[in-house]
Amino acid sequence: MCGLGQAALVPVLAATPQPPVAGVAAAAHLQAAQRQARGDAPSMAMFKRQCALSQAPRTAALAVQQLRQAEADHQAERALPRPRADRLLQMVVARGCAAHHATRLQPGLSYPVWWHSQLRFDGIRPAATGFEIQARAHTADGAVATSRITFARGLHHACFVLTDAQGLAACVMVDTHPHGGRPDAWADAHEGPFVATLAGSVSPTRVELPAVEFRDLPVFASAPVWR
Repeated sequence: MCGLGQAALVPVLAATPQPPVAGVAAAAHLQAAQRQARGDAPSMAMFKRQCALSQAPRTAALAVQQLRQAEADHQAERALPRPRADRLLQMVVARGCAAHHATRLQPGLSYPVWWHSQLRFDGIRPAATGFEIQARAHTADGAVATSRITFARGLHHACFVLTDAQGLAACVMVDTHPHGGRPDAWADAHEGPFVATLAGSVSPTRVELPAVEFRDLPVFASAPVWR
């Protein structure tokens, strides 16, 4: 687990755009976009604007272009050092509206439904060998189960585990790397935020998107003695 930097934790959903698949109706995209937009005013405004029939592109080809653009925008936001969850959600809603129009205009054309994943830390506390840490992942459709969450801090602290049926993942972050004799070596190796990275999941009909969450805590100048 040594050498896990933040760059290594950026999940990659797909290197190329996902092809159409059979079995997903236009209504499924519309319903998913609406469910995910609820509770977020900018996302709901986007849903009402882009999913409206009056704003629909005239051809399926134009709708597919909009879908690909939303996917590209989403991927670009995820590649940022700290992607914004609200922007990612809006892009998912925009993509859902485009998928709805594309499959409505061309029956037989189908794309997997995208679900925006939300990831939050449930707790971080010291342990004898490092930190006990846990996080929970869910979408508007329910818990994200059996998906890997990787936890990391600095150069050496890391652990990973699959989420359970409730979307919960917990493990102990352990650092077994020696830090030498310099007084500041321990702090240098453990500076930076705690990072939780959800891998997400992909199936022919649905995608639970990757997510990343940060928690900033103080950096200890030396290995603390936990009580």
